[in-house]
Amino acid sequence: MKDLKGKTAFVAGGAAGMGLGMARAFAAEGMNVVVADVRAEALEQARGEFQSGADRLHTVRLDATDRADWLRAADEAESVFGRVHLLCNNVGGGAGLLRDASFDDWDWMLGVNLRSTINGVHTMLPRILAHGQGGHIVNTSSLAGLAPFHGGGVYSVMKFAVTGLTESLRAELAGRDVGVSVLCPGLTKSSGATSRLRAGQAGAPTSAVPAGGSPPANPMAVAMDPDEVGRKVVRGVKHNDLYILTHAEVRIFIDGYFEELLGAMPPPRPPPPPGGPARKYSVKFGEVYETARPEG
Repeated sequence: MKDLKGKTAFVAGGAAGMGLGMARAFAAEGMNVVVADVRAEALEQARGEFQSGADRLHTVRLDATDRADWLRAADEAESVFGRVHLLCNNVGGGAGLLRDASFDDWDWMLGVNLRSTINGVHTMLPRILAHGQGGHIVNTSSLAGLAPFHGGGVYSVMKFAVTGLTESLRAELAGRDVGVSVLCPGLTKSSGATSRLRAGQAGAPTSAVPAGGSPPANPMAVAMDPDEVGRKVVRGVKHNDLYILTHAEVRIFIDGYFEELLGAMPPPRPPPPPGGPARKYSVKFGEVYETARPEG
């Protein structure tokens, strides 16, 4: 999706923080924007952000963990703007150590972080494919969905799942004119930074620092502005990037994580004997370059 003007974006979890930053960035590109959120008061505040483009904004209350609510919100979006081209699944949050989590904690985190994303894809993807005008899906994971983070084991489990879901969906939709990206932000000035382990439970928020690092003294002092995240998402959609990474300063932690992973790989197999099958195989997301592999 290189030309966004006149098309419609649906942003779940869009009334504050990164979601609102994305909504503003899409509006700046001339898109119609549907902002969906479970919090009625946040939706009211979000409407005030679009005084100059109110005719291209529609807000809808959505409990993203509820499949029936998704159907109602999708129907409403289409009744207002017609076809939806861009879906952003940006619902999520929470923190907590694995050893402290109860079954209720797991259920709540599964609903908010993973089931909400599955619901959005299952509801909106068939509609995007049906109108035949192309589209894009952005699922918000986290740097915690690429490398484990201090104090956020439960959160990392959920975000690793969102990353894997998005990578798999990208492969399945190759050649279908629907792009797929996973957004993996670091610390962002957002209400998500103070999310609790589950609704109604007091608990310390996680610091967005990979295992092995040290949390900053004041995390929000180094947090990114949501509008900057929104602009990076727009760029990622236009370039059809699989990964949209926002925070260059955490590369040292990601490098360390994947260096350990690659270091655990067994040595390469020896070449096949003369006269044996010579073709190599390699697989990239959505593309198989060779299907034969050497025996042995």
